[in-house]
Amino acid sequence: MRRVYKIIIMGLILFSSKMLYGKEYAREEYHLPFIILLKDPSVLEELSLSEEQKEKIKDIHFSNEKAAEEIKSKIRIKEIELRKILFEKKPDIKTVENKIKEIGELNTDLRILKMRKFFQIKEVLTEEQWEKFKEIVSQRPFLRERIKRRFKD
Repeated sequence: MRRVYKIIIMGLILFSSKMLYGKEYAREEYHLPFIILLKDPSVLEELSLSEEQKEKIKDIHFSNEKAAEEIKSKIRIKEIELRKILFEKKPDIKTVENKIKEIGELNTDLRILKMRKFFQIKEVLTEEQWEKFKEIVSQRPFLRERIKRRFKD
């Protein structure tokens, strides 16, 4: 029976470490990688943004960055709590499942935050600037490939 518990625990550790620390989770590139282009001065120049638009976009970046960091810190705390539970003598599977669900909800919150950021920035751009931005994104093959890979899964 102890051997079965050890196997279950090792499986959970491997699964949770892949899930929690895999490159696709809680990283900027997972959530709309092309938004990062709007921090690039050359792209901002290419879009011919007004000073007011640049300021609005900068404010959106900063306010969202703060909120994202708060969520990421909550995720790190939950991950620590999960590791503690996994290394208990007899971890409760329901507690482990609940902790993983909590982490998943926080990751969802983070992704929603990034989507809201995207829509906030899109509202700042004019129709012409938005079309130009889409053109810039399409000319960046490394971004296209990352976007395609994300939507394949």
